[in-house]
Parts: sequence; structure tokens; C-alpha cells
Amino acid sequence: MTRWAILLLPVAGLLAHDPLRLDIFGLKELVLTAGALLVGLLFAADAWRTGRPRLGWSDLSGALVVFLLVRGLMVWRAPEAGAEARSWALLLGLVLVHHICCASVSSAWLRRRAVPVLAATFGLLSALALVQASGLLEVRQVYGLFANRSFAGAGLAMLLPFALADERRRARVYVVLGLLALVTTQSRTGAIAAAAALALYFGWNRPRWRLPLLGSVVLAVLVVGVAFGERNTVKVRLHWYEAALKLGAAQPALGHGAGGFAREYPPIRPVEEHSISGGWRVHAVHNDYLQSWADGGALGLAAHLLLLVMAARAARRSRPAAASLLAFATASLVDLPLQDPSLLALAFLCLQMTARRRRTRVLTAPAFLSVYPALLAFSLFVVPAWSHWRADRQLASALEARQTRTEWRAALDRCLELEPGNAEALELRGGEQDRERLLLQRPHDGWTHFYLVQMRDREDVAGFEQILEKHDPHHVGTLVRLAELRMKADPLAAVSYLRRALAADPCQYLPYLTFARLRRLQGQYDEAFRMLEEAVQRSNTPAIFLEAIDLTLELSRNKKIAVAERDWRLRLSVRRAPRRLVIRRVDAALDAAQLI
Repeated sequence: MTRWAILLLPVAGLLAHDPLRLDIFGLKELVLTAGALLVGLLFAADAWRTGRPRLGWSDLSGALVVFLLVRGLMVWRAPEAGAEARSWALLLGLVLVHHICCASVSSAWLRRRAVPVLAATFGLLSALALVQASGLLEVRQVYGLFANRSFAGAGLAMLLPFALADERRRARVYVVLGLLALVTTQSRTGAIAAAAALALYFGWNRPRWRLPLLGSVVLAVLVVGVAFGERNTVKVRLHWYEAALKLGAAQPALGHGAGGFAREYPPIRPVEEHSISGGWRVHAVHNDYLQSWADGGALGLAAHLLLLVMAARAARRSRPAAASLLAFATASLVDLPLQDPSLLALAFLCLQMTARRRRTRVLTAPAFLSVYPALLAFSLFVVPAWSHWRADRQLASALEARQTRTEWRAALDRCLELEPGNAEALELRGGEQDRERLLLQRPHDGWTHFYLVQMRDREDVAGFEQILEKHDPHHVGTLVRLAELRMKADPLAAVSYLRRALAADPCQYLPYLTFARLRRLQGQYDEAFRMLEEAVQRSNTPAIFLEAIDLTLELSRNKKIAVAERDWRLRLSVRRAPRRLVIRRVDAALDAAQLI
């Protein structure tokens, strides 16, 4: 029973799916963490029944323990790392499952059973991705049950060698389905990982050609991916890689802690990357090795590379497992498979298949009963994972339901009761204490600092300038607010702030609307109307049309516009404005213009 649980654990992680996708990793983490606990309980029951409790060790044990401890140190150094702590708990659970596998399951049995099971899983996921691509299922992207198409491509690439190794006839159908699914996902990560896996798989029996073939295939796919991929995506990731190198160099020994790149990136964010990505918050480097360098410094990167080297040595005895691990390592160059729970569990299964058992330590009954179950129960954090998932469900229901403000507030309160540090709920509730708590997780988040300054003093110029200098030099809301405060006293400074805002985010309407108000104040009405037209092209918010109405009425009062043109402009603004939101203001404006 224990060995089947170990085999089916990564399959459960691959097939677990969150249909609401509020937290793309929450359900997978819960399923895998609970599954690791189940494996431990089954192992404990078997050991108690046989009377010989054992804990196995392999040639990978040292590297796994070092990797686990270094990751734990990174989580400990983070100021508040809820998601990172859950990931570390899952990692600890998988390491314990690996040692249980070494004690209770033979590598020969695991290789014999794992190949058909994973090949069938590969066929199922590929068929689902193809059904999504056909349009029978309404989804935004084609990615099966994965979080996004990059992880879908990496997962299919990791499963492809097992389908190739399966000797059953139906496995050929799985391979065809999988290759078609890889094409439909349009994942460059999957293409690179699959090319590396195929090169190693077919060059396995040709040692002389193995490395040249592998290197040439990976290089060719990388060149094609860069040449024919989206240029903006390549540029953005190059900026992230450069920033990760700088952050790692700033703390070369231990890094900035788990999630350190996301916390420390805003102050050094280049304006070009901010403009291309639209100012969205950056969560990770999209390169596992550079992520380890930025978050863990030299120690974190060394532990990561040590584990890969030891895994490569152990994988010499299994062609499908070695090819799958290579797909995982190759995908780590351009994405974050180490951060995806299901891909991490699949990689650990490959380690279990290839691990050579060094020794098995027999524990005494008292030591077994007191140490091992306590460590397992304490470390797996099933209860926090369950609370996190329930909090996300509560938040999803609040977002989907049409509720009054009281009901909305109550739903957010229930979410924070389940998980006090839920960042999304803190941001949506938006109180002063909520913002301060959010700053523990995101110390340089520009919007959080912006709203805190707004709450405390709306005219605090120094507070807004501090956001730009210390936290977010390209924050559009802060730049626009500073322009509004300097509009009358120093118009040139206001223009400078607005130009910086437009350079940071050309797709944002707010700088154009503020520019229109500044030009109206300066009497440059034609330029004000042109800026309003630019704002309308980016948004249909009522504030733009209200500004157009006020500007038209001001021109009418100053007799700088003909009556016919005034009436036409007013009617155009009223027709384009969302009337249910601005009906009172519009009716008052039309009354003043004597059009009603």
C-alpha cells in the first residue's frame, strides 16, 4: 500500500485542479502535502505491524538534506513568508517520502510500475489539452490542469520520456497526443525542455554523440525561441535576469531570503521594463537558478546546483528518469518549475526511481514513535495549507458574488480569520492596519505606500516623493498625485512628473487626464482636448467625459467656442459617458448650458 501511495502521489499533484484559479498553487499544495502525510502514516502503520521500522538513505540523501536546510534558512530570513513556508513544508514532506521510498520500495518495482502509470497520465493530460484547444471547453488558454501554459509545456516534456519508454501499443498514441498538445500550448518553455529530453533519450545508447547532440538541440531551440518569440517578453526577462544578478551581488552570502526578489525588485526596476509590462507587480525572476542566487545568495545557488549534480549522477541508470530530470533542469533556465508543486513532486519521483540505496537505518520502537511521526506531523503543515485553501475559496466567492458593502466586508473578515496574512484579502479590505500588515510582505509596494500616504495626509508632498526615491521610482499614481499638488505652484515640475508617468506606463489614462487639467489651467484648450482624446483611447472612465463637459462649459462661458460646437461636444460627451454613473453631474452640466 505504501509503495502505491508513493507512486500515485505525483499523479495526484498533476491532476489536482483549482477551477476558480484564484490561487493557482493552493489546491496542489494541499493535495501533495496531505498525500505526503498519508504516505508517512501508511509507512508508520506498516512498520508497526512488522515490528521493524526503517528509514532509508540513498546517495542523494546528503544533497537533499542540504537543499532542504538551505531552503529553510531562506524562509527563516524572510520577514513574512506564508507562501514560501508552505512550499518549504511541501519540500520537507517530499524529502521524507523519498527516504520512505528508499526504505520500503525497490527501484526495480518503481521503474516497472511508474512507466505505464506516468505514460497514461501523459496521455490523459494531452487529450485534455487538445479538447481545450478544440473549443469544446471554454478556457482562456490551453494548459490542461496546469497553472499556465509554461508549466503545462514543462510538465508534458517531463512526462514525454515515460511515454516513449512504455512498450505498450497505446503508448504510441500517447506520444502523438503529447506532441500535438505541446504544439497547442504554444509554450517555448515546453519546446526547449522537450527538445532536451528527446535529445538525451535518443542519444542514450550513443555516449560519444550524447553531449554534442544535446547541446546543439538546446542551443538551436533557444535561438529559435528568441528569434521568433515575442520581443517584449525577451526584453522583460533580460531585465529581470540583470536585476537578479544585482540583488544577489548585494547579499552574496545568504541572499535576501525566500521571496526576496519580489520584495526588493521595485526600487531598482528599470523604466523600460515597467513600460513594457504595464507596471504589473513582478513575482519572480522566471529562472530558477537566478531565483536561488537572488533569494539565497551563493549558499542557495550552491545547494541548488549540488542537488542537480547528484541527481545527474544517480540518473545514469534510468533513461526515462534521466531525460525527465533534464527536461526539468532545462525548463528551469527560462521558468520556475521548482516553484510549481506538481512539477516538483514529479521531479522527486524521478529521484526516487534512480536513487541507489546506501543503507537502511533500523529505529527502535520508542524512538520511532516519538521522533518520526512528530516530525512528520509538525513539518507538513496540513492545517495551514487547509486554512489557506479555505481562505482562497472564501475570497473567490466574495469576488464572484454581487454583494453589498457590508456583505463584502464580512466575507473579507472571514477570509482573514482563516488566514490572517492573506495578501489579497488585506489589499482588498484596504484599511490602514491592513496596509501596514501588507508592507511586511511587500515592503516596497508602491500602491500600498501610496494609499497609506493618502489616508494620513493627502497633501504630504514629502511622503509621495519618498515613495519615488525609496520604494517605486516609476509609480504612476504617485507621479500623477505629485503633479496635481505642484500644478499651480510649479507647472514645470508638474509637467516633468507627468512625462515620467507617461514613460513608465504609456497605456495609463490618468497622466493624460491630469495633463488635460494642467493645460486647461494654463489656458491651452486645444492641447487639453487633445490630451482628453488620448485618455479616451485608453479608458472610458466617467472622469474623462466629465472633464470634457467642464472644459466645454468653461469655453462657452468665456465665449471661446461657438454655440453649435458647444452643443455638439456636450452631446458627444454625454453619449459616450456611462450615464448611470454620472447622470447627476451630466444633467447639471446640461442644465447650466441650457440644453434641457
